[in-house]
Amino acid sequence: MKKIMIVDDEILVRVGIKSIVDWGKYGYQVVGEAADGKEALSQIEKNPPDIVLTDLVMSPMDGFELIRQCKTRFPHIKFVVLSSYNDMDNVKRAMKLGAMDYVFKLRVTEKSLVSMLDEVSREMDREQPKKNEMSSRKDVPAIKQRLMQAMMDKSYLNQEDIFREAEQLQLKVSLKKPFLLFLIAIDDFELSVFDEVIQEVQLLKFSMANILEEVLGQSFVCDVYGIDGGSLVAVLRQDCEKDAVRDKMETAFRQVREYMKRYLNISVSGAASGALSSIAQIPETVRLLRAGLTQRIFRGRAFFFPPRGKAERSPTLRISYSGIASDMDRAVSKGGDELIRYLKRFFDAVGTLECAEENDIRECYFEMYSALSRCARTYGIDINKLSDEQGNRLHYVILKADTMTAVRNSFLAVARRLLDSLQSDKKPLMRQDILNAQKYVRNNLSRHLTVTGVAAMLNMNSSYFSHLFKKQTGKSFVDYVNEARIEKAKVLCATTDYRIYEIAAMVGIDSPNYFSELFKKITGKNPNDYRKR
Repeated sequence: MKKIMIVDDEILVRVGIKSIVDWGKYGYQVVGEAADGKEALSQIEKNPPDIVLTDLVMSPMDGFELIRQCKTRFPHIKFVVLSSYNDMDNVKRAMKLGAMDYVFKLRVTEKSLVSMLDEVSREMDREQPKKNEMSSRKDVPAIKQRLMQAMMDKSYLNQEDIFREAEQLQLKVSLKKPFLLFLIAIDDFELSVFDEVIQEVQLLKFSMANILEEVLGQSFVCDVYGIDGGSLVAVLRQDCEKDAVRDKMETAFRQVREYMKRYLNISVSGAASGALSSIAQIPETVRLLRAGLTQRIFRGRAFFFPPRGKAERSPTLRISYSGIASDMDRAVSKGGDELIRYLKRFFDAVGTLECAEENDIRECYFEMYSALSRCARTYGIDINKLSDEQGNRLHYVILKADTMTAVRNSFLAVARRLLDSLQSDKKPLMRQDILNAQKYVRNNLSRHLTVTGVAAMLNMNSSYFSHLFKKQTGKSFVDYVNEARIEKAKVLCATTDYRIYEIAAMVGIDSPNYFSELFKKITGKNPNDYRKR
């Protein structure tokens, strides 16, 4: 009888799915239900199911993380996604992580659910002989990974249990004596998996482990363990002095990096610890190494030895993005290198955040890229068509650059190209929002038109809009509106028999006397004389 678990943050969904099927009749048993991934994982550790029906968007742990953790710790469990109709992007992402199928949770029927579960069960039965046949080869890496995970999580009851299992595995490095950790991580791992650049993760990590063992084995006695994600950790026996160890590690990493690129076409970064005297130090040390790797954009992708001590917690970036596009507009309007100076101040501020994680820094860059793009668009320029000095598009550099300096240089180069484009024409380019304001005025002359009203329509401050309008058109907004009204009045006077007060009302002027005065001021004639000409 296959064991089923249902995970969804909506209790009615869980109750509904439990109720629509006579589980025992079809050879299934619901052994647990949970409201989020964290609660589900706790139950799975005590009573692992065969199949999990899971929602994806939950907190504190979502369905993606639940699938990811179970893929490593409980690889036999099959996942089926409980989906909504508007959730197909998340479903595709879950399928890439290992989910086998999906059902629409609000429309599922007994027949469709049982049919899908039967297909998953048959797939599990087909896999079992293959697993038995290959178990002798796969068991040791899997057991080693679980062993390292237990040491990283401190989920063992006592250290003797770890030592006993290590002896049974006949590991080369004694965990009772001083040892070092050597962490290797695939650069941009999650993005590469999402883009399907990396597909067979376990096969890739198996090949990485072979390279790591071969290279490190030339200088150290070592054991290599797979851990979660695109990372491996090697435990090295300390056989020589500190300086000699560092030199050997740096030499080994250069060779590892070269081989990974040459044979597997992947880029890796690494970090190494000092000597550890106890497995109790492993969790904090691994966290320290990983924290360093999340800050690669500050130091480049390479190999480093973090300082001893506890890992600093990465701060949350506190940069306000509201109004950045307007700030850039003002900088462009001022002319000269004001935009360049503005961007340099931004990069100087980001450069002080050396404990921030790489993903947060790149997200910050994308916010600035979006603001620069909006600024360029107001002048009719597509920022995606501008490249830096190496011919690279800015969004590609933000995504792929190894260092913050590379992103900064690309940003400034593209900004200079933008300024060159704006200055290449003798006549300044008319901003799209000012063109929109002019069009609105021409189409709504009979209405009450004010600076405040039109500025609000364009999401601008009224004083900034007034300044910008005059700079772009050479006249104030009030003068432009008056001239547009009189231009339309001239046409009406020449082509219709409307009375003067009617024409005045049609162009938005309530007072016929004021209309006549304004008409004469602009044309040199009063409306009746203009009509008689």
